[in-house]
Amino acid sequence: MFTDDNIDKLSQTLFMASRLAPISLHVNKGLAGAAKDAIQRTKLTATNPAVFEAAALVIIATGSNEVFPSIKGKEINEATVSKIVKNYQDAFQLFKDITPNAGTYLNEADYFEKDWQNAFWGGNYKRLYSIKRKYDPNNLFYCHHCVGSEACDVSGNCAHISQYGNSGIFNNK
Repeated sequence: MFTDDNIDKLSQTLFMASRLAPISLHVNKGLAGAAKDAIQRTKLTATNPAVFEAAALVIIATGSNEVFPSIKGKEINEATVSKIVKNYQDAFQLFKDITPNAGTYLNEADYFEKDWQNAFWGGNYKRLYSIKRKYDPNNLFYCHHCVGSEACDVSGNCAHISQYGNSGIFNNK
């Protein structure tokens, strides 16, 4: 997106998204143009291969320590929160539209990411899932949106991965 052909589209997207939510670009998170040895080392990890073409990571996030549900006047205002969430999702969608399949890091991603296998792991997911099946067929090691977690419900109750085989439970492209 930083090339002459795309810079106008990127700047327009940054401007439009910034009207909806705070945006930051972390140029220390992409490996486009990185040293050869850094790329070789990273290829040995589970990192989404999209990182090799990424020049930056877009962060759209918020947080607050001003919400205290049991204190009058500091309760969660669901209407306000819903509007903020929608604005953030709309801002993020603007970036997804101009960088399809760009990927992200699991620990810096949308908790509700629908295509998480592809977004977090990219082309590595099927191989990682096979490893998970081999070494943890009972799904003892689990976290939200980690490899194999599609066998688990929202409470973290997990079926044995081995019953799923190699087909159809993940959305890898």
